[in-house]
Amino acid sequence: MGDRYSREDLERIEALGAEGLTSREIASQLGRSEAGIRNIRYRLKLKTDMRDCLQTMRMERDALDHTIADLNRTRSKLTYDIEDLQGRRAKIAELLFRDEESLKERLIIALSKLKDQKPELFYISAEEQIGKIAAQLVVSSLKWLVS
Repeated sequence: MGDRYSREDLERIEALGAEGLTSREIASQLGRSEAGIRNIRYRLKLKTDMRDCLQTMRMERDALDHTIADLNRTRSKLTYDIEDLQGRRAKIAELLFRDEESLKERLIIALSKLKDQKPELFYISAEEQIGKIAAQLVVSSLKWLVS
């Protein structure tokens, strides 16, 4: 015959059963046989009904399903937000590019005017000098032809 169970053992079996452990898990923790634990639980009328365990598992599954659904909704919203932000970033990048190009054009025009007004401020390359002389020759030629 097996060893007797002390009051502490019975209380421990009851507590572990209330935590949801199976008879096998309780037996493993207490170093007793699974059959002995099952018998004690039966005699003490402790919860061993599989329907209760299944009900608890179903409730936990439903809670997990709700959590998963919430996470999927959150992921969908975040995906939409990311796509929206990427679209906005592309528009901003295009506007910045246009502004940069416009500023470059205005700077070129301003520098060209400044060169014409104050040539002493700039070093004029040979190509620029030839272009300027050629332009002056064309203008002078046209004036001569017109007059």
